[in-house]
Amino acid sequence: MICSAWLIFTITLYMTVHLLQCRLLDAHRSRSALNRMEFMYHYKDKHSCQRECIEGDTRTCTYDFHIEWYYTMSKACYDCPFNVTDCGRLHCIPADGVKRAITVVNRQLPGPAVDVCVGDHVIVNLHNGLMEESTSIHWHGHHQVDSPYMDGVPHLTQCPVPPRSTFRYKFNADSPGTHFWHSHTGSQRGDGSFGAFIIRKPRPREVHAPLYDFDLPEHIMLITDWSHVLGVEMFNAHHHADGDNKPPTILMNGKGRFKEFRSNATVTYTPMEVFTVKQGHSYRFRIINAGYLNCPIELSIANHTLTAINSDGGDIKPISVGSIVSYAGERWDFILNATHHVGNYWIKMRGLMDCDERFTSAYQTAVLRYEGAPDESPAGEVDYDATRTSGTVLNPLNTPSRQAKSTLISELSTVHSASSDVRLQDRANLTFYISYDFYEIDNPHFHLSTLYGFDEVKRLEKVRTPQLNHLSFRFPTFPLLSQRDQIDESTFCSNLTTDRCADSYCECTNVVNVPLESVVELIIIDEGVAYDANHPFHLHGHPFRVVAMERVAKNITRQDVIDMDAKGLIRRNLKDAPLKDTVTVPDGGFTIIRFHATNPGYWLFHCHIEFHVETGMALVFKVGEHEDMAPVPKDFPTCGDYYNVDSVEDEDNEIGEIGEKKEVTTQGSVAGDEIIPGSDDLDKKVQYEVMPTDDVRVNTSDEHVDIVHGVNTTPEHAHTSHSHVNTNGERNIHGHNTTRVGPNTTLTSHKGHSHSPHIPLRPNTATNHANPATADSVYEGNKSKDKVKYIQNERTKSPANKLDNSGIVVNPTYDVVNDNNNEDNDLNTFVPDGSILSDIVPDGSIPEEPYQTEVESNDIPIRTAHKEELNDNILSRIFRSTPGSSDRGSVMMRPASLVLAAISIVIILAVIIFALYKACS
Repeated sequence: MICSAWLIFTITLYMTVHLLQCRLLDAHRSRSALNRMEFMYHYKDKHSCQRECIEGDTRTCTYDFHIEWYYTMSKACYDCPFNVTDCGRLHCIPADGVKRAITVVNRQLPGPAVDVCVGDHVIVNLHNGLMEESTSIHWHGHHQVDSPYMDGVPHLTQCPVPPRSTFRYKFNADSPGTHFWHSHTGSQRGDGSFGAFIIRKPRPREVHAPLYDFDLPEHIMLITDWSHVLGVEMFNAHHHADGDNKPPTILMNGKGRFKEFRSNATVTYTPMEVFTVKQGHSYRFRIINAGYLNCPIELSIANHTLTAINSDGGDIKPISVGSIVSYAGERWDFILNATHHVGNYWIKMRGLMDCDERFTSAYQTAVLRYEGAPDESPAGEVDYDATRTSGTVLNPLNTPSRQAKSTLISELSTVHSASSDVRLQDRANLTFYISYDFYEIDNPHFHLSTLYGFDEVKRLEKVRTPQLNHLSFRFPTFPLLSQRDQIDESTFCSNLTTDRCADSYCECTNVVNVPLESVVELIIIDEGVAYDANHPFHLHGHPFRVVAMERVAKNITRQDVIDMDAKGLIRRNLKDAPLKDTVTVPDGGFTIIRFHATNPGYWLFHCHIEFHVETGMALVFKVGEHEDMAPVPKDFPTCGDYYNVDSVEDEDNEIGEIGEKKEVTTQGSVAGDEIIPGSDDLDKKVQYEVMPTDDVRVNTSDEHVDIVHGVNTTPEHAHTSHSHVNTNGERNIHGHNTTRVGPNTTLTSHKGHSHSPHIPLRPNTATNHANPATADSVYEGNKSKDKVKYIQNERTKSPANKLDNSGIVVNPTYDVVNDNNNEDNDLNTFVPDGSILSDIVPDGSIPEEPYQTEVESNDIPIRTAHKEELNDNILSRIFRSTPGSSDRGSVMMRPASLVLAAISIVIILAVIIFALYKACS
């Protein structure tokens, strides 16, 4: 009896302890999950750094950004908009009521505001939760003095942040003003990845503080054009078919009306944004235009005057206007005096250019509500025509200077004394004429002359190419700033006066050298031929003075402006020109800006219309020499092309037409089978690849190894290639979760089934399976059996080819081979390669004999790592140093503690059972 009681007691004790252990483990798992998701559930809490700024009170402000795919009008919205309260639920993003996929930060649209005081230390941990896209964040308007690696431009200042990884941005907030942050990768900005970035000054330092009573965070107006499809879908439909690029609507702080929702006879809409003021007070409002398409937005408020006081962080002399036009990337601060009757007033936004009445008539409304007014919409309905204003327009679209009821940027004046500003000296140290337009050329990315040339397709399928000085910018394969030791100067071009590319397509990495401390003048010219368009330009790293702006005629040439300048017909404001970092250029006119090159680094200058910069409307200013630039941060991520050069035993490989790359020595680039002329600075080997559109069957002999070069030219997506050898000797090439090929990158794969770690490749980089490559292989395409003989030459005698410290081949070169013995091949054939090559043949001819060297497989280490190693070396280092995550180590130890507790319990139970056994026996 006693033994039975002891046995029952023992079993009960064991079950109780086991249940308690399971509950503890479940609680730990739930707690860990909640810790990971905490940012999502508390993102609307006020950040401690959002405060009234006091001189001397500087803080460290830490933010966690989690970017991911999400959806408007998701299940989080419940019964929105019929129950308007549901539209404000956490994680509900109503937008304009139209359901679509979006890329957002912390499930907010717009993303969380970074609202700090000048001098604060900003830390943002960007966690990339996108499934396959890389990403980055640019801090638009913040010049990153002493922190150029935080500028957020992939392949220029950093490697793009791969999926499932974290990048920490750290910098001092030393550029006061109204700014914003946004993704600088692909179309993510247009899909919702943006938010306000405000750097405030203590009120005594605000020159306009006597003009207003309140400067409130809730009076930020973040406006953007908005589409109902993903940006990448719109981009491809427009550039590869007959799709348009016109946004149908506008959002204010992520809200707006577009879709009608009907319930019986009732029509309702998603909520508009509402701004509340109190009668008798004055308020500072901040406009941020985060748009990504060609849709300038004119903003006005019914019955109220807007007094502009600041643009892009630069204070201006107050000017009262009826409306303000903002272009993509611009910011404006204005004062509103709440002196009218208590009531509700329409805030009207009218889209221009591609949003005007010729196309989509895009508009939006919000509400200015006086305290005490009813919670209802203002009287009267608003449509596109009703958004027009009769008052003076500030920053008008394509308007000459000195016109009634319009004020250009160049007609504004800074409020601060500029007499000692070297940017306003009589003559700049350097002057660059930069002309641009949309050109009717066969851009091989969208118009192959041999298949669907520009003149051969329907009108709606013609895509003109926007270029600066007839050059399209190509981002390099690695960030120039952080991996500058790998730069081969011969890969660059810097000729800003080329005429040889006027009728053909040329692209290159256009880097302009600027000496440190020089004053640089840019005369930006819109030729105005193709469209009555308009382009806002943004300069990274430096503010500039807008010293002149004019619309001259319907069309204008670069030489016209040069002649005008020589005759003294261009009036420059060298007294009190306003400071900006983003400015528009009138169609058929010019804008002249000046910046003082005091911030060493590589700085992007580009059109801020996303489709234009994606197609090459950009260039880079290299300010100072490499020794002037800040040292690369410790353990800063690296990226770039990688080619398997472990073993080159038999280089006489053969390859068919599909996947063929043709390499020539020429000036410029290559489109189709044509050699495109370029500037004298473009002499280099370049290549053109025929990309397969159907499956490729690969037959290999038992003794030979085949090589597959997979090139990913998408703007933001990673991709995977993998191959399996079937029992019949045929290889299937398909996507696989082993090696991810980043945007604009190359994958070199070799025969042999080798699983590399799941490491997503950054844009413009390359990798391969780490197997030796030798021998012949024949790629049988669907259209041609032609063979191309090539010689693989990873280490040539050319000084342009070198290895970095990790064994990465920088600008590897393949040489041309004349396979005259191959009767099936009538043309000179060229080596396939996955990168832009830079070696220059001195006499411009094709070498008769390629030079080559043996490469031992152990000469070049393979840059690979297991996922666990990467986590330990990169992600865990970041997490352990993350403020607010100091308990992470103890959390990670809890499972081990539970195991030890379980072992102890088992030992105790064993002792008890043994004692029972002895007692009962």
